[in-house]
Amino acid sequence: MEFWSNGVKATPITAFLLRFMSLSHHSTHLRFPRMLSRVADSLFWMSRYIERAENNARIADVNLQLLLDLENTRDPDTQQQWNPIISSLEENELFTSLYQNPDGQAAVDFVCLQRQNPNSVYSSLAAARENARTVREQISSEMWEHINRLYLFVKGETGKKMLRLSPHEFFRRIITGSHLIQGIADATMTHSEGWDFIRIGRFLERADNTSRILDVKYHLLLPSGEQVGGNIDTIQWMSVLKSCSALEAYRKIYVGQVAPWKVAEFLITHPEFPRSIRFSVESLDAALHRISGSPETNYANEAERLSGRLRYDLDFATIADIFDYGLHEYLILTQRRLAEISRALFEIYCATNETISRAFDRGGANRVSRRRGVDPPRPATAAAVLSLLEIENAPVIYPAVKSWCFAFLACGIVAFSGCATDEEFNAGEAAKTREAIPGEVNPNAPDASQQPVRTQPGFNF
Repeated sequence: MEFWSNGVKATPITAFLLRFMSLSHHSTHLRFPRMLSRVADSLFWMSRYIERAENNARIADVNLQLLLDLENTRDPDTQQQWNPIISSLEENELFTSLYQNPDGQAAVDFVCLQRQNPNSVYSSLAAARENARTVREQISSEMWEHINRLYLFVKGETGKKMLRLSPHEFFRRIITGSHLIQGIADATMTHSEGWDFIRIGRFLERADNTSRILDVKYHLLLPSGEQVGGNIDTIQWMSVLKSCSALEAYRKIYVGQVAPWKVAEFLITHPEFPRSIRFSVESLDAALHRISGSPETNYANEAERLSGRLRYDLDFATIADIFDYGLHEYLILTQRRLAEISRALFEIYCATNETISRAFDRGGANRVSRRRGVDPPRPATAAAVLSLLEIENAPVIYPAVKSWCFAFLACGIVAFSGCATDEEFNAGEAAKTREAIPGEVNPNAPDASQQPVRTQPGFNF
């Protein structure tokens, strides 16, 4: 029986080996990512931090404009107007400890430039730049240049001076820079696994921020004694839409007064607005399935199961069902489910047992989803060999190791089959003991009568 591979005749063992390695390669490519876990983690958090910086800048800008729109306000920089912004960052205690007399200027500084605030614009851009630096070879040069330029702007005196003299221009610079980075990523990166991790980080952070903005307005923002549906309430709901860049899109669909239930329906369940929770969850779920290669009607891991379940819950949810359940409770539940998706993604693609335990020691699942600093160097112990190799999961290792083991085994079999027997080896050694004399034919050589005469040892003419 003859075996052929790519038009070339091959031995049975070689043909089997080539076929086996081909199948192993294709199955690994379809079912498991080939990207290092360190790279995936850095791209994911780089994208989240850029999106977080943009959202914080937009919220602060809209709140400053809201203070100018509100009438009959005794003090436009009251703590009541800035408390919801600080609450959305979950840093109330830190804000109180850093500023003895909190006012509007202190809140702007805390949201934008405070280095001790892990969610400030400066801290977010610094973390995004650090993650981008560690995966410099995975992103384009244009993307790195704009991330670095935006970070240096916020860090330098130019950004500080602009924030002090013209806060609106400062916030627009951050928002425009974030949009530019996202556009460059889509236009200059290959749309492979790295691009998918960037999209997952972006839309996960976007869905989380949209839910927080809605929750803050509904639960905290309305001043005590104000009538729901009044002028101040309408202005504040318009500010919520502006915070999500949704006011113009909302007015194109809902003509008339800005109603709270319509705003909530638009920001939660609209399938086509890019900052709605439903659109963001659908986008991150599609990116997760692109990485694993599984169809969107099924799931290959826990992250896909959680994202798919949240996606279809949002697809069939109505605003009446949400208000019956309670808008605040529904948004809190959504934030928890997003945190579970982030945790599952971290455990599947980015974490070892050591990093998971260290993350939960710092504060639990919510800290894993909302904060991420640069991990300290891992100890070079025998138990950390896989983490040092940065392999995302064991199924990636198994097909590769199995393929190479079979390759070495087959090479050994082929080499052994070509070795001479003991009798042939002894006969060959005996023939070598007789030194060839110039002009003499070696009688032990095959076809000795036709063997060319060796005139000089080492050279045949």
